[in-house]
Amino acid sequence: MSAASATTFVPVDPNNPVIQVLDRHNTGHGAFISHLDKHKKMTKFIVFLPVLAINTALATLLIYRFLSGSSVDLIVGIFLGKYIAPSYSTSKSLKSWIWVTLCGLFDYYLFKNAMPPVYRFITTHLWVRLRYGFRDTEVVFRAPTGWRKYVVDNLPPEQARWEREKALGRAIAPKLLAENPGYTTRSDFWVLHYPPTMDAYWMEKNGNLPLDAWDLRVWQKDPQHGWMVLEAYKLNEHGLSEAILEVVKEMLRAQGKEELITRWLEMAAKGEDWDRMLKSEGVNIQTLWAEALTIADARRKAATEVNVNGGEEVGGNVTAHETIGNSRHIIPPEPTVAVPLPPAASDA
Repeated sequence: MSAASATTFVPVDPNNPVIQVLDRHNTGHGAFISHLDKHKKMTKFIVFLPVLAINTALATLLIYRFLSGSSVDLIVGIFLGKYIAPSYSTSKSLKSWIWVTLCGLFDYYLFKNAMPPVYRFITTHLWVRLRYGFRDTEVVFRAPTGWRKYVVDNLPPEQARWEREKALGRAIAPKLLAENPGYTTRSDFWVLHYPPTMDAYWMEKNGNLPLDAWDLRVWQKDPQHGWMVLEAYKLNEHGLSEAILEVVKEMLRAQGKEELITRWLEMAAKGEDWDRMLKSEGVNIQTLWAEALTIADARRKAATEVNVNGGEEVGGNVTAHETIGNSRHIIPPEPTVAVPLPPAASDA
């Protein structure tokens, strides 16, 4: 992840217990997304069953080939970095040699590609279920890892930052989290990460940290400021992101480009490059979104000002600026379709 923008993330209190969990499970990726999964237990169980079935089938096949495969000794030696010379028989026919070679290749690719994910499933997802079962409220962590992250990191800096922003917007989209239980919330390179979940349950059990501390948040470790947090759940809760989008629509209408709104949302839903489309139409979405943020924030602050009139408060007693934790957020909403995150004005 790139360095956090000072207008997007705020520092985490050094005494906050969440830092213990984040530091313990930060294996170099430097970022997490946490959220609370409140889907029904039966829904979570149904989602878990096919995953369990697939991994059980793979584990059974691995065990069978390990016990019966003629080339297992050689393959195990390769994985251990030791060459174990296979025994050959000069009496074998050409057909037998071809069969032995094909079996050896099959076993090699089977153990190389199937064993790591099966092992991870047993030691993470399955272990969490065996230890904690299915809960009404579950903590889900995701971390940016895998080959997709590697591909993005090797893009030109500006393009890489833009791809990270879009991936983050999709990963925290309300529609994704509302329609998918924990295991199915993998998005782009944001992959499920189970070890911190067990720590979160342990801390909650011991009264050290409530589960609400992990409600939809983006955690990112900054070299200068340490762990930073974006409290994304507050955006959805207080409607700031929706207000920003409405201002963007107003500004496009004022420019006579109202038709771009529909095209933008449709392309975003299909995962197409809507940024290039807007640029070709002369729209700088980065500048436009920043201006819309200022306008939407000002409107919300005005709407929430306390006006004492006959002992009644008009609009509430918490300003928008206080509501979002003294930070400005530029994460776009998802009214009906996925709207990716516009690029930040600058990275700290």
